[in-house]
Amino acid sequence: MHSRLYIAVLLTVSTLQSQGQSDRLPVQYFLVPSLVNPAISGKNDFIDLKVGYRRKMIGIDDSPTTSFFNGEATFFPQGELADRLQRRMSQWTGQQSTEITGSVRIGLGAFALRNEQGAFQHLETGFNTAVHVPISSRSYLSLGISPRILNNQIDLSDLIVRDAGRDQLYQSLLLNGASNTYFNLNSGISFHSDRFLVAYGIDKLASAPISGNEDLNINEEMEHHFMGSYHLSLNPTMKLIPTAYVRITRSIPVFYDAGLRWRYKRNIWAGLSYRSNETFVSSLGFTTNNHMLFGYSYQHRSRGLDDINNGSHEIVLGLGIK
Repeated sequence: MHSRLYIAVLLTVSTLQSQGQSDRLPVQYFLVPSLVNPAISGKNDFIDLKVGYRRKMIGIDDSPTTSFFNGEATFFPQGELADRLQRRMSQWTGQQSTEITGSVRIGLGAFALRNEQGAFQHLETGFNTAVHVPISSRSYLSLGISPRILNNQIDLSDLIVRDAGRDQLYQSLLLNGASNTYFNLNSGISFHSDRFLVAYGIDKLASAPISGNEDLNINEEMEHHFMGSYHLSLNPTMKLIPTAYVRITRSIPVFYDAGLRWRYKRNIWAGLSYRSNETFVSSLGFTTNNHMLFGYSYQHRSRGLDDINNGSHEIVLGLGIK
């Protein structure tokens, strides 16, 4: 797709950051919550591997695509470190006289997330580290950090400039390069058990350029994330799980996602949700007895360009290793 530079760069990049703030979030974020908040990494006591792919505006050339990989594992430290963490947490919560049967957990993970739209590409890779400390027999308080490397790149061969000699941004791209790389540090805290999750995270707690053209610095504002879910048992085999996600950034309208999932045993689920950008999402999935996972979602925006195409489709595949 060829377009004039002042449209492709100024509009495409700004659109990716304003509307694309929600696009970079996996529609089925509840399957990969550590991509949103590092404090949730290693919440499960097994090796958890997932890959996903989403294509938006099917049938339109250079429509936005998102692909990701996320892998994480849990470790159980022994000795003085674990005892010290557990003792301090029990004192802080007033549980000195209560036996805490859970163990301190260390969650470690790695991920890669790639977004593309037309000539613009964004790649984000990093690590997640979390400490999960029991504060009762069934609940944990977790702290996490996530160092990340991000790269933005524009393919100039896919653009046409109307007035190359007078376009300052184009000249900057020619002289200083059409890509940049920078470092971000994200952090988070969560309180969770097998029935509920409450989490708060901060993106861009610290940020620094590494190399490349600083004119491509897209958004350096701090972002605040809130996420929660609760498992409501209907009977021994069925549950309803309300979920919510909110992101707050100073210069961009508040984004939220509110939904409800139905789950049968631990094998089959289906859900509906609504996003603040006037988007409806339906999802379904299943987990096999050998811990393989399949998740599918369909996303349709009630207004805008999505009205003339068949929406956005996302697939997530996963494998759990005990």
